Amino acid sequence: MMKMGAQTARALKGVRHNKLPHALALVTIGLVFLLAGAFLLLFVNVQSLLTAWKDNVRAIAYLEKADWDEAAIADILNAARQIEGVADVKFIPREQAIKDLGESLGAQAGLLKDLEENPLPDAIVVRVVAGPGTWERVEQVAKNLSGLDSVEDVEYGRAWVERFAGFLDIMTFIAVVFGALMAAAALSITAGTVRLTLYSHKDQIEIMRLVGATERFIWTPLFITTCLLGLFAGIFALTALFGVYWFVGARVESGPWVGDFALRFFSWPACAAGLVAAGLVGGLGCLLTYVQQAAGREE
Repeated sequence: MMKMGAQTARALKGVRHNKLPHALALVTIGLVFLLAGAFLLLFVNVQSLLTAWKDNVRAIAYLEKADWDEAAIADILNAARQIEGVADVKFIPREQAIKDLGESLGAQAGLLKDLEENPLPDAIVVRVVAGPGTWERVEQVAKNLSGLDSVEDVEYGRAWVERFAGFLDIMTFIAVVFGALMAAAALSITAGTVRLTLYSHKDQIEIMRLVGATERFIWTPLFITTCLLGLFAGIFALTALFGVYWFVGARVESGPWVGDFALRFFSWPACAAGLVAAGLVGGLGCLLTYVQQAAGREE
């Protein structure tokens, strides 16, 4: 413990004597982490949005044009409820449908006044049970709804949601590649910082070797320094990212089209793991430089 404290003190002393390169490295690595974190946070929220949509999937069954009495409507709703995978059923009379359409049109609602009759049919809105296999479940529910005698047509938004799911798969691949590139960039920057530090202490390091200092004694403070650089760059990136999240989140309103979706930030365990990873990236940059230096001396 005493040795580690002494090595840490040496590392901090080295930072004080080389403030500019360490400050530049801190800002640069922090920006790399910020960019990577922003992309990852976007990915997490897009995935959460898709999950909210999946959990809010509905099928709309349009009924044949007829004067439905309460008993007939109750029979239709009971038949729909008997279908496996149905969580909830709601009847939407054509009068309510045209009213909702007028409200959605806003200033253009006057166009509906020119209609001689209401063109919209009565409908039932069916919400399917959320969870794994939602797409398959809603498709099966739609098929079963189509089989009911009183149902004329069934709609559900599977096609565009599946396209969005395909986009998410592509985004997942891009996230993995992008994360690897960001990690490589952070490693390269920290390795460059170590090389700058070594160059500024080149004569001192040679003297230390001549007097018998071990490589461990020479490199341990550099390793601690780069770990701290990675850690503080991670703190900088997380703080900036939370500021952006707070700014954007305060201006994003939820609505029926997003279901139960709400913007999310990384959990505390994820933040802690990210900071540990940031410190490790800094340390790996130092180890990379050590390996390169050792190989160069052997040649």
